[in-house]
Amino acid sequence: MKKLTKITSVLLLLVMLLSIVACGGDTPAVTDGKDTDPKGTDPVVTDAPTTTIPAEPLEIPSDATFDGHTFLWLTGGNVAYNDFDFDDTASTVLDVAQYQRKVTVEELLDIVIESEKAQSGSSSGNGPSAQKIKQAVSANETIYDAGNVGGYDVAALATANQLYDLNSTTYIDLEKSWWDQNANEDLNVNGLMFFTFGEISGCRSTSTFVVFYNKALGETKNLTAPYDVVEEGKWTLDYFAEMCRAVSEDLDGNDTLDYNDRFGLYCWDDAMMGIMASTGTRVCTINDDGVMELTLYSEVSEDAFNKFTNLIYDKNYCLAYQRYTSQFSVRDAWAADKALFWATSNVNTASMVEMESDFSILPYPKLNDNQDRYYTTVAPYNSQFICMPLVQENEERTSTIVEALAYYGQKVLTPALYEKTVKGSQIRDEDTARMLDIIYDSYMFDVGYYYQVGNYNSGLMNLFRSYDLGFSSMFNRTKKAAEVKLKTINNNFADVLSDWQD
Repeated sequence: MKKLTKITSVLLLLVMLLSIVACGGDTPAVTDGKDTDPKGTDPVVTDAPTTTIPAEPLEIPSDATFDGHTFLWLTGGNVAYNDFDFDDTASTVLDVAQYQRKVTVEELLDIVIESEKAQSGSSSGNGPSAQKIKQAVSANETIYDAGNVGGYDVAALATANQLYDLNSTTYIDLEKSWWDQNANEDLNVNGLMFFTFGEISGCRSTSTFVVFYNKALGETKNLTAPYDVVEEGKWTLDYFAEMCRAVSEDLDGNDTLDYNDRFGLYCWDDAMMGIMASTGTRVCTINDDGVMELTLYSEVSEDAFNKFTNLIYDKNYCLAYQRYTSQFSVRDAWAADKALFWATSNVNTASMVEMESDFSILPYPKLNDNQDRYYTTVAPYNSQFICMPLVQENEERTSTIVEALAYYGQKVLTPALYEKTVKGSQIRDEDTARMLDIIYDSYMFDVGYYYQVGNYNSGLMNLFRSYDLGFSSMFNRTKKAAEVKLKTINNNFADVLSDWQD
């Protein structure tokens, strides 16, 4: 039976840390709120981060203590978001919250948290983080206690039986609200969870597919911001396309719309994956028997592809800006009000701190208003997932620490990440808070992308790059190869499941 943790001393520590941030000592100078960091990553602290009270208790042993154990966290992938590389010199709301969370758990459990970064920028399943875990497991060595590993790498590790089943740990409880419940549905293989998503890490925000909306430009064009439409469940591809077609303008007067002019939409190549996900379409789905099935092509996905490409292939309304990276900066053009929408990911939000016009964030649209919910996904290339290497010196210790980090992630990190960093300093439209709640409650995870089945992620983007309407042809060209790879994946998983069920 799990025991309720005594957290009185920890709460006192949090109060003390908050007081330090808010009242002097190492408090950064109060500024006008604009970013003074040359990297342009986060707004400078102008107020202490807040905390929330999680709905459920943290259920780890009340007397848990680990005698100064160094807990080593591995972060890696094509993007390596580092959650634990902060100290008492932290100067932004988010960094201060990260430091608070780290110190809180260190104090609570008598540990030292260290992190190691293994970023590749080109990993497709065997990047540095995957290699480090494989080497440690092969040598039967405990080097990394846990980590946040890129989607392509963590998927390969799972089928190679290099990861610990999170549902088999003593103290990680994936049913708790600080873990993503949609991940429990989409990543579950016969009850086993080798990697997941949750509030333990700030990476989940930056890799999220979103649509930027230029509220100021919309008001200039007498358009109504579609917040109520989103909440009513009527934010659809048709509604989105209609708004996109209302603002295009030949700004330089040369009778040709090009990257110098104004468009309804700036479209990222990866948006092809985002729009498929927004309709609930998955390249692959894990069925109730734990078998991964090919599910990309259907009437729904064909309809979504046709509707979306009808908009994004129309050069009068949509700019495929990645075709012009040598001629202009999409960030500068967006900040100069040259597009009404930008189909992108949340990673670009931080760089918009100094944008003069008000802008906000919306979910990707539904296929139609009969769709029962919104679906938000994470960019596969930028994604990271929480995992534990198979070889553990002390599984109870690791799971205790990971669960505590996730709990205090919800309590300390999430308010700073969303309310202060996103909802407060960078987004000046209060209605965006409502949109973010919808976005972050609607994740879906497509294992077909992480396992690169049929290379359909590249296939979808290549259709856009060549303005090709042959969705069904693209699907069928690689269907046989996709099914062969699926067979291998399922056979590997069967072996992994057998080992865990013995």
